[in-house]
Amino acid sequence: MQEEKTVVAESASYDKAWYAEKFRGIHVLLVEDNKINQDVVKELLEHVNLIVSVADDGREAIDKILETKFDAVLMDVQMPVMDGYEATRLIRSDPRISKMVIIALTASAMNGDNTECLNVGMNDIVSKPIDPKRLYSTLSRWVTSSEKNIPTLCKVAKPLQISQEELIDILQGFDVKGATSRFNNDFLIYIKVLEKFLKLYDRDTVNFLQNMVDSGELESVQKLAATLKRTAKNIGAVEMQTVFEELESAAAGENLPITLSLLQKVTEVFLASRAHIEQAVLLKNREA
Repeated sequence: MQEEKTVVAESASYDKAWYAEKFRGIHVLLVEDNKINQDVVKELLEHVNLIVSVADDGREAIDKILETKFDAVLMDVQMPVMDGYEATRLIRSDPRISKMVIIALTASAMNGDNTECLNVGMNDIVSKPIDPKRLYSTLSRWVTSSEKNIPTLCKVAKPLQISQEELIDILQGFDVKGATSRFNNDFLIYIKVLEKFLKLYDRDTVNFLQNMVDSGELESVQKLAATLKRTAKNIGAVEMQTVFEELESAAAGENLPITLSLLQKVTEVFLASRAHIEQAVLLKNREA
């Protein structure tokens, strides 16, 4: 199974105002099944004035495209229910929506991805980990605002009076420098993504894992551990990523004793990491 890559790459600086003007009134559909990735990319798009709708898979994407006028679709290729390849084939075969601009979001290391994307009719490709500047420049080749009277809608948020050092001090066990650099050192976007993590994975997550282990559902343990490993990687939670990788490996090997022995460590690291995230989110609320 191919490893899902970190969703955002380190990026050179870019002219936010220029892109915000160019993208005024542009409506894009983001098709992505991972909830954290959805939030990350949605934040990046809204950061430059794009209007964003979200679909969880290719089937839902087609339904939304038939209902709503979009200027472009950002399509992940690996998704449940219907992947991006099949969705694109169906879109291209339907004369009502066949001209839709479709930009693939794909892990560049996956063999054949780029060729397959172009073969099924996608217009362009943005590789994961996503470089915001590359994402914006690719979109700008295919869409541009014709709505000159639409005001700029991008939020001009008050800059957070938070230093990277303060975040490093709070987020122990995190690669804060690496994580924030992926967001062009926009700490607000990073903290919003951390806040999303808290909403998706509450304290009962580890109890849920324990119940699955007690029931011998090691395949389910493996899948959840893999999801949490990838999510931890995306937010820079290095220690959490490591323990969930160990748990995933033990469950995949159907090694019940090792899986059981890892649960205490997983619980401690998960709850500690979650507590650190809660403290970081309080910084955002402090600045509100």
